[in-house]
This record gives sequence, structure tokens and C-alpha cells, in this order.
Amino acid sequence: MNRKHFLKSLALTTGFSVVNPSGLLEFFSPVRELILPFPRGVKKKVTILAPKQGLFNQVSAQNIRTTYDYHQGGNYNSIAAYGQWYEYQQAAAQWNAYVQQQQQYYNWLRTDQLQNLLQQYSPYQQIGSPSVAEHVRSVYAFAKNYNTPPVLFGLNRNQNQVATKDTLEGSYNVWEEVADYYGNKEAQKTVAPQSSEVRATIKIPNNILLQGKGYETNNGALAVSDDLVEDEDGEVGNLVKYRTGPDGEQYMIV
Repeated sequence: MNRKHFLKSLALTTGFSVVNPSGLLEFFSPVRELILPFPRGVKKKVTILAPKQGLFNQVSAQNIRTTYDYHQGGNYNSIAAYGQWYEYQQAAAQWNAYVQQQQQYYNWLRTDQLQNLLQQYSPYQQIGSPSVAEHVRSVYAFAKNYNTPPVLFGLNRNQNQVATKDTLEGSYNVWEEVADYYGNKEAQKTVAPQSSEVRATIKIPNNILLQGKGYETNNGALAVSDDLVEDEDGEVGNLVKYRTGPDGEQYMIV
């Protein structure tokens, strides 16, 4: 899986958002300050933020998504089901053609397992072609329904199924930085999922624990905090912790 394909896929399927500190920080108070290693040997002062007392419900309410129930006639439902089936058939044809082509280069690819994996994601209305991460002997693709976040799914180096969703924005930023600085091989080892995403307690220096989500990689793990942090440059976002082979533990804000 090359960097360009990975970034393009993420950009097309993920709704990235940049946190604007203006108007947001009034709801938060600084909790702890510490120095963390960022990419390219840079160390930054980071402040962990927490919702101000009494305002937590107000802040949380900003993230509530209202859903509506639409009662469609049987005719429409039949058309929608056919459209979904047709899109899946197209995706399956592209998927199988790609896998057959790649098998001549990567004999560890197993067509039957990949086809079984694809069928499990057939309910999704949009399924991307698979991408091979040759340096970690894994293969991944994106699945997405309309108006829902994408899922990155695939088979890891042990041919076990993996899937991630809430950490995609963090992994996108880490991939871009690591590929720029260390190259594509190290980016695959640092970012490519080797386990499915789970809830995680993230331990950072000074024995501080943050809650979030993460998954295993060849280099250790990648995790994204639920908590917001602010760096010395005024950037506000979630804290990503990851590990590279050459420089070990590093952090980013996304």
C-alpha cells in the first residue's frame, strides 16, 4: 500500500475537522502540563484540558447527532436494495481483479480469505479496492455507508481480520508525517493495523492516563485520546500516541 493511495483513500472517505480554539477553550480548563516528544526530534509543551465544571453537558451536547426516521414505500426500498446490490457487485469485480493481479507479486495473499472478508462487508454501499501493505504482509480496504464514517478493514500479517474507524483521522496524520520523514516502509510498520481498534487507556509521561481508542501495529501501538490537549503553539485537538522503529514513542495533535 503506497502512501499516495492511502492518503487519497482517507481524504475521499473521512470527514476531517480542524478544531478551532476560538470559542472552544472557554468550555475547558488546563489540568496538567508536560513536555512530549513530537515528530522530527521536536519537544513541545502540551496542556491537558478538561471540561469546566457545570459546562460538561453543554459541551457534550454539541456532538449529539439527531437522527430521523423516514418511512419509505416498498417501491423505493426495492430500488434502494437493488442499487446497493449493484454497487457491491461492481466493487467485488474490482476487488477480485486486483487481488488476482497482486498475487503474482505477493504469494502470501490468499484469495479465498480476501473474498470471504469482502462478503462480510457487502452490506456497505461503498467498498474500496484493496491495497497491499507489502512491508507488513497485510491488505486493507475502506467500507462506507452514506452519511457514516468509513471503516478501514482488512487482514493483518497473520491473516486475521482487523477493522478501525474512530482512529482514522489520527492514523492519517501519523502516516503522512512518518512517510515524509522515514519513508513508506516505516509508515506501514507504524500505522497499518495489526489488531482491531478497541477502547484503551493511554499512558503518557509522568504516569498520566488518558482514555481513548487504539490498535496494535508492527512497531507497538497507535492510540488516540478522547481528551483534548493544547500545545505551546495554540493547536487544540486529540492526542495521538504512536511508536516508530528509529525514534520510539512520539505524539501528535489531531
